[in-house]
Amino acid sequence: MIDQNNFSLGRPPNKEVQNVKDLCDLFTSITTTYPNIPNWLAGDLNLSNIDWENSCTQGSAYPLALCDTVFDFLQEYGFTQVVNFPTRANNTLDVFITNRPSLIHSCSSIAGISDHEAVCIESSITLSQQQQCTERKLYLWHKADTSSINEIITQFTSSFLNKFSPSTPVDTLWEEFKMMCFDCLGLVPTKLRSNRSKQPWINAYIRRLSRKKQRLYNLAKFSNSRHNWEVYRTFKRKVQGECRKAYNNYIGGLIDEKGSVTKKLWSYIKNQRKDHCGLAPLKVDGVAYNDSLDKAKILNHYFTSVFTPITTDTPPLMNQPPTADIDPIQVDINGVVELLNSLETHKAAGPDEIPAQFLKEFSELLAPSLTVVFQASLNQCSLPSDWKRAYIVPIFKKDWIKNFMLNRSQCVVVDGQQSDLTGVSSGVPQGTVLAPLLFLCFINDLPNRITSKIKLYADDVLLYTTIHSQDGCHRLQQDLNTLEQWAADWKMSFNLQKCEFLRITNKKHPILAQYTLQSKTIKEVTHAKYLGVTIDKNLSWSEHIKQITKKANNTKCFLQRNLSKCPLQVKSNCYKALVKPILEYAATVWSPHTQRDIDAIENVQRRAARQMQE
Repeated sequence: MIDQNNFSLGRPPNKEVQNVKDLCDLFTSITTTYPNIPNWLAGDLNLSNIDWENSCTQGSAYPLALCDTVFDFLQEYGFTQVVNFPTRANNTLDVFITNRPSLIHSCSSIAGISDHEAVCIESSITLSQQQQCTERKLYLWHKADTSSINEIITQFTSSFLNKFSPSTPVDTLWEEFKMMCFDCLGLVPTKLRSNRSKQPWINAYIRRLSRKKQRLYNLAKFSNSRHNWEVYRTFKRKVQGECRKAYNNYIGGLIDEKGSVTKKLWSYIKNQRKDHCGLAPLKVDGVAYNDSLDKAKILNHYFTSVFTPITTDTPPLMNQPPTADIDPIQVDINGVVELLNSLETHKAAGPDEIPAQFLKEFSELLAPSLTVVFQASLNQCSLPSDWKRAYIVPIFKKDWIKNFMLNRSQCVVVDGQQSDLTGVSSGVPQGTVLAPLLFLCFINDLPNRITSKIKLYADDVLLYTTIHSQDGCHRLQQDLNTLEQWAADWKMSFNLQKCEFLRITNKKHPILAQYTLQSKTIKEVTHAKYLGVTIDKNLSWSEHIKQITKKANNTKCFLQRNLSKCPLQVKSNCYKALVKPILEYAATVWSPHTQRDIDAIENVQRRAARQMQE
């Protein structure tokens, strides 16, 4: 079970600001006493003039100071109000406030017994049982028999170059090379690491103390002696103090001598952001599945279901100017050596199970053989099966792309459990170097078909134009129809749930129109996010500032919960790397000019500066 604090409230519908301040002070003391425990506050707050979605007030039913008190408390301690629908008439009176919104799976309304709708929260109140980690093989490179490995590679290279050439089937070349690599890896001692969830600051001294604490506990439980219980409790407090000291020393050691943060600290912070372990239960036909293998199969089936079926239809012809063929590509040994030396050794091996450390350590000896393999792959327009599942992708050549895209497969892995392989009939291979380029080539003709202005960024499409009359509305709708036909021609579809329509105007009587795509009306919104910047219908940046300050406050509170005892240098670097970029992103575009927006930005920095000194 997760340790948590649950509170219910019922505020009378009066205008007393002090009552709300007292409530916030009480909750503040509990929050500061238990900073790492999820806190839930639910009930009837009775503030009808709060717009929770936009974090602002509307109307004058209650004093502005009362609402500001609530907003300041939420921002100070990183709380989120998750009820996003009216609970009485058109007002959201009943709230559910938490500092761990990621634990909330869903929030919905059900019929209540009064004039209020009841709020139904589905959340994780128990941690998913951690799966037993699969044992990982770790190579001890400092103990490797380097001289013997050098000899094996040298003999193999001589035999390989005499026996094979780029005309030899590439699968044969790759299998020969891979078998040689495995022979060499057999000369590198290994060890097994079975538990990846051990806290890295728990050293041998802490483990000895923990074992002694367990012995004292067993003795006290067996004898039930008051003296033994007191000895156990005293020693338990000592162990807790030593653990805190070891933790602080570990975090402080993640800053190098120059004062910069190491990668280990970012990995630790990223891991701490996960409020629960594993994937949430998945429901299919009303049945919830918790087993990791079942989840993997469900997800794999879903991903497969959205593939475009293979058809024999002829794709549309593109009237593009002819381009010259590229000259034959010759792979150079020096180039292969350079690529091998640029490999990142901290990353895990791919499906071929050849560690990057091995390829980099013996790059000059391995390069001649790999050069033949790469040249054969280019000449034959073919790839070994391992390469179709790995991240190693050679450069483009005619007909080579066809082999790259055909006969691909995928599986889903959840908590170490792997689903069955299934064929991939559409889409670009995820995680490959060529995937973004192939997708851009696939949609490259889209701007040529429409008359409106268009911006493409990855798979996001922004269509915009100036409307002076109803004819402009008709032209924009015609462009949408053209987009729909383009998607049908290329066996694609738009995600209508993410399609939005924003009308930017200051006119009292704007030209009104509704737009459709794939026979569905596009939802009109008052603000929309594009490339991380929120644009509203009046070109005011208040909405953008509300969103970034909320996100920055939540990140700041996360750091406060997890790094409160760390050295000032760690806190400062984490703020500069994780909070400050949120506030400064694209600031040249939305730099605030109203005092309210300026105060909202500066309040985040003031709170952060104050918390660093605590």
